Amino acid sequence: MSGREAANGPDVTLWIRADAGSIHLLRTLAAGVAADLEVGIDDVDDLRLAITEAASHLLSVCPSARRLRLDLTAQDGGMRVVVAAQGADGGGNAGDPTTLAWQVLQALTEDLDAFDGGDEYGVAFRKSFERQS
Repeated sequence: MSGREAANGPDVTLWIRADAGSIHLLRTLAAGVAADLEVGIDDVDDLRLAITEAASHLLSVCPSARRLRLDLTAQDGGMRVVVAAQGADGGGNAGDPTTLAWQVLQALTEDLDAFDGGDEYGVAFRKSFERQS
């Protein structure tokens, strides 16, 4: 992916209800955006898995959340991803490094961080993509 492609890449936000049955919508959107950027299948699979882990983790630590938000921002050589649970009264341990979800996210992504924005808890990370020949 060239710098020009990354600069012109899509910036997308999707809101869904906070329900485990809706997480597939986040994965599908991310795969579509990555395909538009001509990302390799292995990187698409890693991105989908990371989003699944982040969303599932947030639902487990924020059971009262009303909505999940996914933000995708294309960057040179990768994508910045934010998964957030809105309307949550918990989630203070969204960045607990002892959880399996957090360890999977650390293995698949870079710049992993958890945040608390009042009634919104979330996970942000960057996923780098290998250049396609």
